[in-house]
Parts: sequence; structure tokens; C-alpha cells
Amino acid sequence: MSLPPPDYLPAPAPANETARLAALRRADILDTPPEAAFDRLTRIASQLTGTPIALVSLIDGERQWFKAKAGLDASETPRDWAFCAHAILKPNEVLIVPDTAADARFRGNPLVTGAPNIRFYAGAPIITHDGHALGTVCAIDSKPRSDIGQREAAILIELAHVAADEIELRRLARQLDEEIRQRQGAEARRRDAEQARARAEAEAIRQRASHSLMRLTGGIAHEFNNLFTGLILLAENLQVGADAALQRPLALMLDAFQRGSRLTNGMLSYSGKQYLDPGELAVGPILHNVATMIPALHGKSAKVTVDVAADCGMIEADGRQLLAALAELAANAVEAAAPGGADIRLSAANVTLTDGAAQALGADARPGAFLRIGVADNGRGMSLKVRAQACEPFFTTKPVGGGPGLGLSMAQGFARQSGGFLLIDSAPEAGTVVTLYLPQS
Repeated sequence: MSLPPPDYLPAPAPANETARLAALRRADILDTPPEAAFDRLTRIASQLTGTPIALVSLIDGERQWFKAKAGLDASETPRDWAFCAHAILKPNEVLIVPDTAADARFRGNPLVTGAPNIRFYAGAPIITHDGHALGTVCAIDSKPRSDIGQREAAILIELAHVAADEIELRRLARQLDEEIRQRQGAEARRRDAEQARARAEAEAIRQRASHSLMRLTGGIAHEFNNLFTGLILLAENLQVGADAALQRPLALMLDAFQRGSRLTNGMLSYSGKQYLDPGELAVGPILHNVATMIPALHGKSAKVTVDVAADCGMIEADGRQLLAALAELAANAVEAAAPGGADIRLSAANVTLTDGAAQALGADARPGAFLRIGVADNGRGMSLKVRAQACEPFFTTKPVGGGPGLGLSMAQGFARQSGGFLLIDSAPEAGTVVTLYLPQS
């Protein structure tokens, strides 16, 4: 175990340390491979707090180990250096350290005096269903922060609850698997019933975690949307009477506020809380509008084809939100298309799905009469793993700064809120087709 420097005192062990470590062992999560559910939590924590580093950290006897990490290469550190070891001492609070250099508890910490040079820390304890603090969901910055307040603390608390649910899900799944193994040799119907119960309980817990995340996303987005609306109006009013020297700074401010507003609207769409104003509309003109936007907005020469079946009737949908969703899908198609020979295909046709056809399409599909709207590209396609995560909010294969990763999740949220669904058909080097199924009028 690494010794702390003489001017730094590590956190003491909690009073219930023996029971806490036993709970951590029961979770059987230490040194397990990365999992999408936990990786998603770090991406959301980083995006919503504006910090470059976010972690799902677990405190073992002599180390802190990272189940998920964003913006950090290390997989563990000595426990004596762990900020999270301090956070778990008060399980019902979020530990916020605005400036580590000004805090006697941390200014001599090797993680402050050396890489990653922590100057700001905020961590919410992950509390098991039986009350033990196993670690934290935390956000870290290399510069002091005084703008993290109650809203961001509430975000970390909710994400820590989701992490606890995921840990409990893993424990239940392992427990159920063990029960099934112990009952091997029993008659087939009993074994099948046990497996069905295990799947049902695991899915129920996963759905609760997913719904908790959607509620969190929608609530945060509503608050930020109201804030950005006021800031946009203020910037526009200031532009009217401002002199020439202030016009460019105000234009930059307005652009930033508008980008923030678009991000929050995307989060609202994902969470199913976007305001919709449905009306009867024809999809053909919308697809032709999107086809015109592709070269105008994205500056790429591309072959754009529009194919609208003759029998396409009217649908009941919000035309403005449909156009926004298709514009996002078209932007993704342009980014993915083959360089120098981009081929983007927009299509619409009526389709009736039977029970069997819906089951063959996947879990999100359902039977009924739909207008099928497709956006296809001839790009590099997606692996099975990427395709499975593609509609998760904030998931992106682009480099840092390349975009928030909300386009597909926004389009999926719009489709679901409109009574339909979204499907992705893709394979490596075979292009991608994203299809919206919207109920026919």
C-alpha cells in the first residue's frame, strides 16, 4: 500500500467498515469488465456537470477501483488517496470540494499535487438497498469550481441511485443464476419457470433504473430550457440597442445559449416530455425539405435520393418535431457516408405489421398500420455493440467535442411520444438505415 505524504491525512474507516466491505464482496462487482449501464452514468455526469472527469468509484479495503470512468486512464488508486473515501463517511450527503488547494483535508493529496491535478471534486455516495455506502458517482475538474450547486448535487444523487439499482440488479441476477444451477436436474417445467422469473425480475429492475434516468433527464432539461429561453430573449434584446463593439460578443453569447437550448430540447425528446403540437401532414414535402437542407447545412457534395410511395397518406404528427428528428438523422448519415461518394437515401411508404412481423423486427416494434420513414447511408456501418448503444443519450463514437450524442435518442424519443418506434439496421462496411415508424391517421 502506498504511504501518504506527511502533510496529508487519509480518511478514517467508517464505523461500519466490516459490514460495508462484506456488502461490497456480496455485490461481486470488483475487477469486473466495463458495462454499458455504468459507462452511461459517467457520460451523463460529465455532460451535465460540465466536468472533464466522471467516475463510478468503489472503495475496497486498500484501494479505490473504478467500475466506470470518463476522462481518466487509471483503473484504481490507493484508498489513502481517495476523495471518495471521505465522501462515504457521510452517506446522506454530497461531498463538494470547490477548491482542493484551499481545503486542508486535500491540498497535500498526491492526486492534487500530481496527476490528474484535482482542484474540484463532487461525489454522491452509492448506497446499497441495505444501507451500505460502497463508493460514489463523482465529478472531477482540474480547475476550481464555484458554480456547482444544489441542482448538480441532485443530479449526482440520482445517478448514484441508478448505480445502486444496477449493482442490485447484478446481485439478483447472480443469485437467481445460482438458484437455477442448484436446481439443475429438476423437471423441465420447473427449470423453465425459474428462468422466466429471473428474466422478469432482472427486466423489472432495469426498467425502474431506466425510468429513473428518464425522469431525471426530463426534469433537468425542463429547468435548463426555461433558463436558456430567458437568456436568449435577454441577449436578443441587448443586441437591439448595443453599439458595434458589443455586437460580436453578444452574437457569440446568443449562439452559445441557442446551442444549449437545442441540447435541452434533445433531452426533452429522449425523456418523452417534449411539447408536441400534432396535426395532419404529408411527409413528402418534409423529406424534400430535408434533402435540400443536406448540402446547404453540411457543406458536403452528396447524392441525395427521395423516394415517397404514391399511396402515402396523411399522418397525425408534429411537423416541426418530425423535421427536426429527420434533420438529425440526415446529419448523422452525412457524417457516416463514404467520403467522396456519399449516397443518402430518404424514403417513405405505408406498412402494416402483423404480430409476427413486429416480433421479427425487435423488442421495440409493435403491430399496426404505420408510415415507415427511412434515412439510409452508404457509410461504414455499426458494429453490433455500437448499434445496441446508439440510441442511448450522450453515447457517441465521435471524438471529444464532436457532438453531444443526442441525435438518435432525440429521434427515438419523438417516435415513441408520437405512438411509434425507431429501428436501426446496420452492419460494419454495409451502411446504416434508421427507420421511423409513425402511426397512420
